[in-house]
Amino acid sequence: MSVSEADRFAFLAEVSRCLSDSLDCEATLATIAGMSLPHLDAWCIVDVVSDATDGEASDDITRLVVLHPDPEKEAAARELHRRYPPRAGDLLGAPRVVHPRRPEIMFDVPDAALVAAAHDLEHLALLRTLGVTAYVIAPMVARDRLLGAITFVSGEAGRRFSAADLLTAEDLARRAALAVDNARLYRAALAARESAEVERTLTTTRTARLQALSGALAVASTRQEVADAVVARASAVLDAVGIVIAHLADNGHELEIMSAGAMPDNERRDWARFPLSAPIPLAEVARSGQPIFLESRLAWEARYPGSTPMLEEAGHHANAIMPLMVEGRVLGVLGAAFDAPRAFSGDERATALSVAQQCAQALERARLLEAERAARAEAEKANRVKSEFLAAMSHELRTPLNAIGGYAQLLEMGIYGSVTDAQREALGRIELAQRYLLRHVNDVLNYERLQSGRLEYDVRAVLLADVVGGVEPMIRPQLQTKGISYLVHVSHEHVVRADRDKLTQVIINLLSNAVKFTPAGGRVTIECVARQDGSEDPDTIYLRVADTGIGIPSEKLDTVFEPFVQVDATPAGRASGAGLGLAISRDLARGMGGDLRVRSTLNVGTTFTVALPRANAMDVIDN
Repeated sequence: MSVSEADRFAFLAEVSRCLSDSLDCEATLATIAGMSLPHLDAWCIVDVVSDATDGEASDDITRLVVLHPDPEKEAAARELHRRYPPRAGDLLGAPRVVHPRRPEIMFDVPDAALVAAAHDLEHLALLRTLGVTAYVIAPMVARDRLLGAITFVSGEAGRRFSAADLLTAEDLARRAALAVDNARLYRAALAARESAEVERTLTTTRTARLQALSGALAVASTRQEVADAVVARASAVLDAVGIVIAHLADNGHELEIMSAGAMPDNERRDWARFPLSAPIPLAEVARSGQPIFLESRLAWEARYPGSTPMLEEAGHHANAIMPLMVEGRVLGVLGAAFDAPRAFSGDERATALSVAQQCAQALERARLLEAERAARAEAEKANRVKSEFLAAMSHELRTPLNAIGGYAQLLEMGIYGSVTDAQREALGRIELAQRYLLRHVNDVLNYERLQSGRLEYDVRAVLLADVVGGVEPMIRPQLQTKGISYLVHVSHEHVVRADRDKLTQVIINLLSNAVKFTPAGGRVTIECVARQDGSEDPDTIYLRVADTGIGIPSEKLDTVFEPFVQVDATPAGRASGAGLGLAISRDLARGMGGDLRVRSTLNVGTTFTVALPRANAMDVIDN
């Protein structure tokens, strides 16, 4: 290896070492130029292709480095580039190699070549000032991408570049290209990381703001609360200066502004209510159901001529208007205003539409809640009126009924004179009718108390045998009149938790129905039984009232516990009751923690079973 070759390799090794220490593109190229000056005994120019992909257009070439041992000539070289930057077709300089990507060496540059390359006399004067006598230009290529070119220029007469100089220039260009490429990749990675970090921060912030909006909408129970929550929080989500919400009026032809931010008072007043035909974006979106994004005042003016003074007064430049829709139905519109022109990205549009969708769903939910509250208030008012009416009825009906019963008893006792047998029979019928009417008045009042939840229970341990035994005298006359057998199988071991008076009412209702629908000579049985499968239930006692009566058609079994429903719909059957006994009995049983069920076979009989919580016999003693 010759000394010159050894020097060249040493020089290139030192260049490589210096290049590996830097990831700054401009500093890297300046390092190469600075090291090359003494080695090649030439001044250096480094040009780069701006887009790093294509060097055909002269505008893509930018001069980064100019180093000359003579400061005055270095200044002249910079002035040359400033006034006559490289362009395609130049006979001298970087454009000669960027397109073919091949090096070029000029051993001797005659003055005629300078004249041919000059654009004008001033250009020629600058070239002559630099004293260009020879040059070597090597393209910088990495990963098959053109990055620029390095030019070494000699201004000394008789200085000729050798083939070795060309190899050195090419090697320097390759190493510089790799270093520049690495620097650009590093810069791109940093930029991507910074961009990702910014995007991550924005996403985190946007998510937090969306969650805050969702939380506010979740607790809003009226449409106005929803609108106020969106105006207060959606501006931050959308990075907007103001939000406006308008809903479709009941007539379906107008929009009403519910809430607005950053809207001048006069505009808020003038546009508080406006027709769907109005030439503004809020109305158009409500008509079409499609969003509108206006990125500048020019875009607004092009679409809505003559209306930009409204924007100028408000200080707005861009707008996003989204429909508020639920199941294809437009509820209103949501508008966002921005204080600078804005090119809405896909993500920004998606976020705006998502906010609008949340708002629409919250508005619909609030509307349903408002309707439910109104219906409940109306129902409560109706129940209150009903209760007041029934209370008045109770007083107005019970008072004369009690008077009728009292005077009938006084007459029967002979207080007002002797009573014949016929009169006594008539008085008995009057008392029977009075008790009948009074019982039904009480049924209606009791049912109303049950439905309104105003009935109170005194639940305690009750001995079933005592309750059943106490009921028998009340139904004995009916049993005897029809010659019905009455069987009781209830022992003193059967103890339940119940309200004694209400349980008595249930049993009387069931036995009265059994007697009423059992023909003469039939049988009524009341007994405590096990489960239907024959097993004992440790927590429940089942009291069964069975008859051998006419039975209930299967299609009516599901309705016998409904109020004012009677199994026997004949005039005689309707005259015998109001159809509330079974409804009241089941509600009373359930109110005591139990239930009432029925089984029946037509023309065979019916069985009603009262299920009640079992109690301890010792609790009866404590009571």
